[in-house]
Amino acid sequence: MRIDFSKFLRILYTEKTKFNPINDIRQILNGFHETNERGRYINREELIRILTRCGERMAREEVEYALRRIGFEYEKIPVEEFIININAKTSMAMHP
Repeated sequence: MRIDFSKFLRILYTEKTKFNPINDIRQILNGFHETNERGRYINREELIRILTRCGERMAREEVEYALRRIGFEYEKIPVEEFIININAKTSMAMHP
């Protein structure tokens, strides 16, 4: 079976949009965040609980190490800033 290039691109786009971990993370965090005058944030312990119990589970030490590496050592973590940092680190890891 042969497919033309435009059909190949449509298939590729469809497959790529099926799995978007950044959007998945954003959707998960939307259910847990709080809002203050600075915007949306998630409590550090709540984020650690989510990452150690949901999906591809991480050890608590891994989560704490990752949060330190991206500069989130405070109690309330800004949701969008967290997502932006994860996206940047993921992109750098995939495209060194």
